[in-house]
Amino acid sequence: MRKSLRFPLLLAALAGSLALSSQAQTGQTLFPLSVSPKVVVANDALPVELGVRFYPKENGKITAIRFYRGTQGTGSFRVRLYDTNGAILGQANTFEGLPAALPGWASIAFSTPIVVEAGKTYVAAYYAEAGAYAYDNLYFLESGRYTPFLAAPPEGDLPDGGATTVYKYSPGGGFPTDTYLATNYWVDVSFTPDTPAITAFSDLNRVEVGTKFVVGKAGTINGVRFYRQDQGDGVFYAYLYDDTGRVLATALAGNGLPATLPGWANLTFAQNIPVDAGRTYTVSYFHAGGRYAFSPEFYAAPKVVGPLTYPVGAGVYRYGFLGEGMPTQSFQNSRYWVEPAYTPID
Repeated sequence: MRKSLRFPLLLAALAGSLALSSQAQTGQTLFPLSVSPKVVVANDALPVELGVRFYPKENGKITAIRFYRGTQGTGSFRVRLYDTNGAILGQANTFEGLPAALPGWASIAFSTPIVVEAGKTYVAAYYAEAGAYAYDNLYFLESGRYTPFLAAPPEGDLPDGGATTVYKYSPGGGFPTDTYLATNYWVDVSFTPDTPAITAFSDLNRVEVGTKFVVGKAGTINGVRFYRQDQGDGVFYAYLYDDTGRVLATALAGNGLPATLPGWANLTFAQNIPVDAGRTYTVSYFHAGGRYAFSPEFYAAPKVVGPLTYPVGAGVYRYGFLGEGMPTQSFQNSRYWVEPAYTPID
């Protein structure tokens, strides 16, 4: 990333000192275990496949599909992950009852985790041979579910403009495409996001690393999240800049990062900061000890993830002291694994 590293031979020589990691943060979901539906058991005994359409915010893997059930009912259950065109990406079955204490969340794992791409729409579904599903009408009519790694926007706000929840009545089920009253059928996924290619680059200089992005829909940003291999030494400062370089918000962690590392740390602003559609913003963090996460050529082409667009060269950096301005330099179209905690205004 530094000027001297523009020479390929020196970069290759440093490769032996890079800290690599195969660890990943696991179990990311749309819904926490603490939430439950208004209607736990529908008065409907017909065979039906029910699903939710969502997109991941990071590349990663779907390891399981989970769904809320009020009763075992009778018959078998099957889960499937589809692409937006109906191609089956993975399937798993259970014929011996659900692996859960009901009422509650059941989870059926795939034998092999399924690779998914950030910003692409997928359909997670389960087939209930005897119906009796959980549901909430109008749940996704005007609001969605947003987590740091997954999004199920309200009706019409997915990248393809389609419905958020779907179903299909048929013995044996099938790709669900029918919709009704923006109903939440309480289907979810277990998602493992990818980790950086290089989790702690061997650079101990004072540096501010960040990401610039274009907002496609007005919303708010309430903080910055970034991947760290370790705490390092000293204070971490997070920034949000507008397209003129003006600081809109800051946050700091003076007593260590609020995260189990290696993993994603989150620094929260004192208030939600409004951001406008069509404008470019930059989020960043400064650390006097370097050792940032690093993935070269990640932004060699633009990336669209929901309402956010990351241009070529979206990863930016600045060497120097704290508060000397917005990072604007780029190197090898790299990503430094810094992200806005952004929520669109539905």
